[in-house]
Amino acid sequence: FLAAGTTQFLRLYAVPSKIDRSSREALAQKFSRFLEVPENELLAKFSQEDDFYEVLGERIPLEKENMVKGIAGEYLRNGLQIERYDDRFYPYHELASHVIGFVGFEEGERRGAYGVERFYEDELARGADLLLTLDITLQERAQRFLSDLLAYWKSSSGSVIIMRPKD
Repeated sequence: FLAAGTTQFLRLYAVPSKIDRSSREALAQKFSRFLEVPENELLAKFSQEDDFYEVLGERIPLEKENMVKGIAGEYLRNGLQIERYDDRFYPYHELASHVIGFVGFEEGERRGAYGVERFYEDELARGADLLLTLDITLQERAQRFLSDLLAYWKSSSGSVIIMRPKD
């Protein structure tokens, strides 16, 4: 199973001084639903006229590019900008996250911050593929089992060890 990968995402940002004041409310209303951000937050960003870069949304799937362009309409490249960027993604979200780890920022650069992402950072940065011997089915069951037990015993942490002793 693919535990982590790199893919392209979209970032939508505004240059508030280029957005006509009379259109800000309508734009905020349109993008609020799409970005799942409250209208008042978007309006506040559109009002930052001294700021040349107000991020409205990140990690927007590439497949939604045409939808973003449709909503932006005439303001695309005239107050609203879309940029593509590479970022890590984890298809199974938190599954095996204690092993896989994650990528974060260190001194302004993306770096492996934990687990395999940190230990094999140099290899992964060069585009190497790593093969882990995790069993996704067992991992899911173990995490679900542990989660149920933690809830039952009102505990904040626990561990599961699965082993196959040799005869």
